[in-house]
Amino acid sequence: MEHCLPWKVHLFSQLLALALLVLGGSTGSEQAWQVQREYYSGRVRTSIPDSHLFLDSDFLLVRSIDPQAGIISEDMTLLERGGACRMLHRELLVSGSEFSISSDAGDDCASGVLGGPDWQWTYLGYSQRTADGLFLECDSTIDAGGIYRESRITDGSGKVLVYIDESGSRLDDEQYALMLTRWAAMSDSISRI
Repeated sequence: MEHCLPWKVHLFSQLLALALLVLGGSTGSEQAWQVQREYYSGRVRTSIPDSHLFLDSDFLLVRSIDPQAGIISEDMTLLERGGACRMLHRELLVSGSEFSISSDAGDDCASGVLGGPDWQWTYLGYSQRTADGLFLECDSTIDAGGIYRESRITDGSGKVLVYIDESGSRLDDEQYALMLTRWAAMSDSISRI
């Protein structure tokens, strides 16, 4: 029997949950508070101006929107050159049109604002100062076609150290499951960040 690596277990559990969602179907009696899931696939470009270095990665993103709990959670899987996958989880704790962020990475606390209709927001913006004096700013827009994010990391003087641009197209649950399965077959290692 093949030894099952932890990342394979995680991917398998995501596929199983997705299959149960699809097989469960829709009864037409869902309540307004039911968790809504959005799926995206796209590209992240990270650039460091001083070094003229660019790093491109593909991403899969699942956004789970839970109005009853007041939480938007995001699970992003990055597929990097060489087939390595890294995973990032973060939660936006929503109160009105504002939120705070918690993540697996143990980042310093961040807070931000939401724009658009409640629980169908089309804008998300936040800023965060880290313990080492860096400043992160992020602006995101979401529409029927996809998700777009621009982030900047600056030092204490305001000099931009890193730009991060994300652009992703919306997927349905079946497209997401197919891509996730393909990535699991291609990747030889995965880590959580």
